[in-house]
Amino acid sequence: MKPKPNVKNLLRAAIRHYDRMIENPDGKEEPFMKHCPLCKRFRPSCSGCPVSEANGFTGCSYTPYEDVSGAFYEYCSAKLMADTKAFVASYRRSYIAALKKERKFLQRLLLEKGKR
Repeated sequence: MKPKPNVKNLLRAAIRHYDRMIENPDGKEEPFMKHCPLCKRFRPSCSGCPVSEANGFTGCSYTPYEDVSGAFYEYCSAKLMADTKAFVASYRRSYIAALKKERKFLQRLLLEKGKR
């Protein structure tokens, strides 16, 4: 049996993960389970995950992560197929905006954990 996780520390690590992606959207970190500290600890059941507890579902459905996932795929597609830098830049901005929205969501969860 795994020891009880420190959820606040995992949230802080997830926020840092998003900070790094915002700082370098073309870096090695991506918005997937293999890079997410929360997913690494709570998947596959998501039991005890603060994101899953907040949305009432298994996984990150109905959270800003859905926008992150979509924006990431659109940005990657644009980089592969676009013929203009302006086109790619617009998708990059959308991806970064979605990352910031998810980071804000995680920060709110951390604040709520701090009040308990």
